[in-house]
Amino acid sequence: MPCLEALVASDKHFVLSVITQPDRPAGRSQRPLASPIKETALRHHLQVYQPEDINAANSMSQIRYQKPDLMVVVAYGQILKKALLELPERGCWNVHASLLPKYRGASPIAAAIRDRQKATGVTIMQMNEGLDTGDILGKVATKIRSGETTGMLHDRLAGKAGPLLLGLLDDAEKGKLKRVRQSNAEASLAPRMTKEDGKLNWDKNPEEIEAHIRAMQPWPGAYAWLPDGADQKMLKVFVVIPSRRAKGRPGEIVEVNSHGILVAAKKGGVLLRDGEADAEGGVQLGGDAVEGRGLLTDEAAELGQGAAGDIEMEGAAEEEALALVVGHEDEVGVVFLIEPEAGEDALGGLPAFELPVQGLEDEDEGIEGGGGSGLHHPKLQEGVGQIRG
Repeated sequence: MPCLEALVASDKHFVLSVITQPDRPAGRSQRPLASPIKETALRHHLQVYQPEDINAANSMSQIRYQKPDLMVVVAYGQILKKALLELPERGCWNVHASLLPKYRGASPIAAAIRDRQKATGVTIMQMNEGLDTGDILGKVATKIRSGETTGMLHDRLAGKAGPLLLGLLDDAEKGKLKRVRQSNAEASLAPRMTKEDGKLNWDKNPEEIEAHIRAMQPWPGAYAWLPDGADQKMLKVFVVIPSRRAKGRPGEIVEVNSHGILVAAKKGGVLLRDGEADAEGGVQLGGDAVEGRGLLTDEAAELGQGAAGDIEMEGAAEEEALALVVGHEDEVGVVFLIEPEAGEDALGGLPAFELPVQGLEDEDEGIEGGGGSGLHHPKLQEGVGQIRG
């Protein structure tokens, strides 16, 4: 939404209409729910269209009638065919939440956190028929903060996209816009996540498990399975602290104390803090409730109890939209698309090209254009052995 807000606030551009996905059933009531982008558009008294198929003849006619100069796409959720991409005079731009060509696809933010990248960012590209393969127009980079989840990073990146977009529109008007081809050799993919991606694999290092948990928030959420006699209970995990002192088989509950539950991993283990993990079905975490229960497992298929697809995470609203901007006199016409994305060792790994990679003040030490204090590490509780943040 920050891109749309930036366009609306600008006196150089005129937003003709917003095109978003149709309202979808949501929540336990399954009532049709408008996307946040639709609500934003209506608040600004913008025309809203919600076609089932953006490439259909009637949708194309509607867009053609408005004569947009440019379409700006941000996670729209449908593939735009060539005829639509070529309809605006300036074509279509896509706002993507990674430093392309790394993490092409629908889940770039989660992928960067899961892979423990040091930095990520926002790229705006000229769209073509490929999957995030178009020429790069501009980037802004930021360090990934210690403890940052996908939801947190999403919000920070969204706030950087609007200024980047307006800057590139100014460059385009002045004839200073540069296009740089992506290197397919440096590309990686970040496919759309499923609920099954939230399953914890205890046969990984503690730092990898901690990063995976942050990457799965707010959706689909990280989880394991807790033995409960002959039954199994789903254990949702929100925060852990890596520990090097745990010894046991991966997934084994090796200790329960006032600090939480210590679970063995591939090397060392992770501490599940009280209040930062939740067992469904009334199982309490801590004390006799879990001590001696043996292994936590990530294999739901073997349990005959609960399916990963049954997990329901709240607060994971999807933003889906497309906004059209049309030019008047010296104003620039732009189209804006947003698809659900709920997401690169960019430091030292950025390709050499002429486009400036904008840094973020007070955050981006080591990234071109940035400076500041670097990563922040939370203070860990004492008395939990050799726990590392």
